[in-house]
Amino acid sequence: MILIRFFWSYKLEKISSKKIIMGLAALLVLLFHFWIPVTKASVIIKGAFIGVDLFFFVSAWSLGKQEEIKFLPFIKNRLALIYFPFFLMAIIAAIYGSWSFKRFAYVVTTIDLFRRGGGAFLWYLAAILFVYALVPLCLKLKKLFGFWGLLIMIAVWASLTGVLQFVFGYTKLNILLNRLPLFCIALYYNDLQNLISKKIRLILAVFLTLSGLYLVYQFGTTLRLNVPFTDFYYILAIPLVLGLVELLDQLTACTNYKFYVLSFIGKLTLEIYGLQMIFGYNIEAWLLKAMGRNLSVLAFLLTVLILIAMAFVFNLLLKLIRNGTEKVFIHLRGEK
Repeated sequence: MILIRFFWSYKLEKISSKKIIMGLAALLVLLFHFWIPVTKASVIIKGAFIGVDLFFFVSAWSLGKQEEIKFLPFIKNRLALIYFPFFLMAIIAAIYGSWSFKRFAYVVTTIDLFRRGGGAFLWYLAAILFVYALVPLCLKLKKLFGFWGLLIMIAVWASLTGVLQFVFGYTKLNILLNRLPLFCIALYYNDLQNLISKKIRLILAVFLTLSGLYLVYQFGTTLRLNVPFTDFYYILAIPLVLGLVELLDQLTACTNYKFYVLSFIGKLTLEIYGLQMIFGYNIEAWLLKAMGRNLSVLAFLLTVLILIAMAFVFNLLLKLIRNGTEKVFIHLRGEK
């Protein structure tokens, strides 16, 4: 009965464009990590890194609607939603991968992020926690200065990134830092939408998508632009991300097609991201060995399906744990 209730909760939830975008982002990350290069077209797959950029965008989009966020309740909520699954996945990875205690300690304290950057275990989850800590301040700047606040944020980003790279020679965090401008823009995205008519937004979305595809293909695939900052090609992905977000947002609003599959995957993005990094490569390697490289596309598709199924199960377990923990706290407080 519990499983049935959880399953139907996915179907009964209102489908939003944000969940659809997150579903697309999850598939792009899987494509980026597990697609087996069998044709020259594989250079295009390298541009699938924008899946992470879509995650950064969606993470800020809803928050931008709020005028103010109280720091401690907000951080407490994010720790429960993000750090708790991250900690559980680190335990699983440590057992599965026979980690040393030192490595485990580096991971769960997020020190690994600062030591290895994008090579850190589940770097995105560790990074987004630090970004969330800045959100209350960003919203205060937005409230005080309006769109000038965005310029202030961009100026701070450029100064910080420049000092770290050119003064201290530190570039490990550029995989995060060069995505902060997109995050800041996303905080203002609802305001920008309200300023422009739907028709004009659609025209802009098509232009941004096409120009963004060119920029990512030209400077983010075989050639990856690293000036003026290392990993600067993430900045050039911003037009493509904005274009895709607007196109999907309008498409979701005007069509009867509900994108159930993408929406379903969008509710499992955290779990998919974590489990793919723990088990994904071994699953695909086993499938390739069993099926042969001639069936590499099928091996990739089966890997994706297996990881989604595993993510669904892990999501159910997280809900059971949270529900059980909540009941324990209610009991300890003597509440009904």
